[in-house]
Amino acid sequence: MASEILPRAPVGRRLEAVAATTHAVRKVELTKEALEDIAENINRSGLPSHAEHDLTRPPIGRVARAWVEQLDDGEWACWVEAEIFDGIPVLAFAGSPPILALPAPVAPEAGVLEINADPTNYRRPELLEEIVETARAAGEVEADATLVRHSELPDPYLVIVLGSASVAAYWFTKSFFTKMAEPLAEEVGQDLAHVYRAFKRRIAALVASGEPADAEPVTALHLTVPVDGRDVEVEGSLRSRSEANVEHFLDSGQGLLEAAQALLATLPCRGETTKLHFHFDPPEGEWQFAYGLTEGCQPFLVRRMLPSGENEDEPAGGGSVSGSWKGSSGL
Repeated sequence: MASEILPRAPVGRRLEAVAATTHAVRKVELTKEALEDIAENINRSGLPSHAEHDLTRPPIGRVARAWVEQLDDGEWACWVEAEIFDGIPVLAFAGSPPILALPAPVAPEAGVLEINADPTNYRRPELLEEIVETARAAGEVEADATLVRHSELPDPYLVIVLGSASVAAYWFTKSFFTKMAEPLAEEVGQDLAHVYRAFKRRIAALVASGEPADAEPVTALHLTVPVDGRDVEVEGSLRSRSEANVEHFLDSGQGLLEAAQALLATLPCRGETTKLHFHFDPPEGEWQFAYGLTEGCQPFLVRRMLPSGENEDEPAGGGSVSGSWKGSSGL
């Protein structure tokens, strides 16, 4: 579907390749039916392609279509046709800076907190078990190590899924993912504030255990924000092994929701946006917009118009100037 506001990313070249087969890879064996499901999902909405599976950077292309064929050895393969982008559109827009937009209130709703990791990088399942046992005092938690990325040795990747904005708000009321733990202690009790502090320490210990030891691990928060009757995926990421940085990042989960709400409140293509990705800047305690996706896995960056009517020097996302979209980090 063509955007009415954003041009499509120009395609530099197209290629065909095998994305997956029924051969066993790293102890994972897919069925023909699984391959057919993969192809169906790709054909329905496309799939962004990230260099080395690095979701913290804008996609370099997209998988446009897929199909399943039998190989000469009798196994099955999912073939894909991929488009490699030759640049990413930049959306320039005027209006009040998103920091001034008032986030819509979200009613809390109890829900599951999910934690997932790539077993290639995280090989101490007991650390995940300790995290689950700690957080269960605040709500329902599930954790496993089932992320599979087909790189030779991808950077350590840990995902914390907050779910919908309402479920995220529920965890905020339990003092999780907000720096407001101390002021909230009188409401939720000192015990829960203590539980959250222990949770942060154990997440930081898990991140520090990521292999290879010389790689910078990625920790990500995932949630969804309702926009015009549908959900927009929101991701916030941090690259760091520092315990202090990881804890600061976790404290800014509520700020991620507010930053996404603020950006979406003034984004001209909000009706077509399917995903927003932010980087966390620990020294500043700010969420920096990295990139967005619209329908059909079309990427975009943004450039705000300054009050003088001129553009910012660089687009937000993918450049040296990434644009600050503050939500409360509790500082």
